[in-house]
Amino acid sequence: MLGSRTSPYLQAKLVLLAAEHVFAQVPPLVESLLGIRVSTTQVYRRTQAAAQALPAAGLDAPCPGVSAGPGPVYGMVDGSMLFTDTGWQEVKVGRVFQHSAPASAPASAPASAPAGTMGPSQYVAQRGPFATFTQRFEQVLPPDAAADQVFVTDGAQWIHRWLQDAYPHATQAVVY
Repeated sequence: MLGSRTSPYLQAKLVLLAAEHVFAQVPPLVESLLGIRVSTTQVYRRTQAAAQALPAAGLDAPCPGVSAGPGPVYGMVDGSMLFTDTGWQEVKVGRVFQHSAPASAPASAPASAPAGTMGPSQYVAQRGPFATFTQRFEQVLPPDAAADQVFVTDGAQWIHRWLQDAYPHATQAVVY
């Protein structure tokens, strides 16, 4: 088993694999790729240490806003209560992505052909009341952005009221 004296290179690879896989899947990958045995606990600890080393300013900085392009811009928003070390905390999360329709599908294209592509996603997450979350989300997807806006939500009242006020021309789709 790998000890506490792990090279910076291997530490970085453990974190990279942990970002792409469930922690429990990383040890078999490392063993098959490098012939080195690591535990799930080591992967977890290394990943947590890497997260703690990230500069707080970079984590709080908003993502760049979405630019208007072909196809609608989708916003997905949800909230939950999460039990933390200090008790129950309100948590909000949002995702923004652009959808581009295909140029034109040939008549011979099967009905199951892709209906377009989804661009990269930008995320906003906030622990605490929704007011701070909505401000941060509006930096990523400004209400006055020149794009067709479609929001997919679970129908929560706080989301509905916020979208009515901030994005009055957006389409709202409620899914359960």
